[in-house]
Amino acid sequence: LRCCVLVACLWCGTAWASAKIPVPNAAEQKAALATVKEVFKTELAAAKSSAQFADVAERMLGNLQNDESSAVNDYVLLTQAHALAVKALRPTLSLQIVQRICERFDVDQHELTIQTLKDLAKGPTDKDHHKQLADLSFKMSLEHQRADRIEAASQHLELADALARRLKSSDMLKLATSRRAEITEYKKLVESVAAA
Repeated sequence: LRCCVLVACLWCGTAWASAKIPVPNAAEQKAALATVKEVFKTELAAAKSSAQFADVAERMLGNLQNDESSAVNDYVLLTQAHALAVKALRPTLSLQIVQRICERFDVDQHELTIQTLKDLAKGPTDKDHHKQLADLSFKMSLEHQRADRIEAASQHLELADALARRLKSSDMLKLATSRRAEITEYKKLVESVAAA
């Protein structure tokens, strides 16, 4: 249920949408990263398990200032928390952080979302984990199609299909084939309307 709600929220308008902040440059990020690593030095050194990585990510989120003067530090905190959430193999937390990054900063939300799911899929083969990612990808593909974002819909479907093959799930593979046919027909329809 949490993932379903998250999918619905990922593409909604936000309070930050009208005034997004440019991504800080490399020099700014380097200085802020050194500070973040120093502040969380003990926690990062002690983190060994998935739960511990996720806990440090949550602690980083708790240190966000959410004001203009802290933009660089907040961006680095968010990206470091995101990396830890992915390392912890926590899809819901990872995508929540994606949403927070893209609400505030000028970052392509679809690109970061699809890359996050791909990175999560690189984790060790775990049936429940990969099924959750496949379900998310199917849902996001449908949401994108409904919003006329056909390329994004296709990318999510490709990931869902790859996960279904890893899971050797005949039901998911049938769903992927069916959804691919739907997207193809929908694309043809959109193109024919545009041509007319």
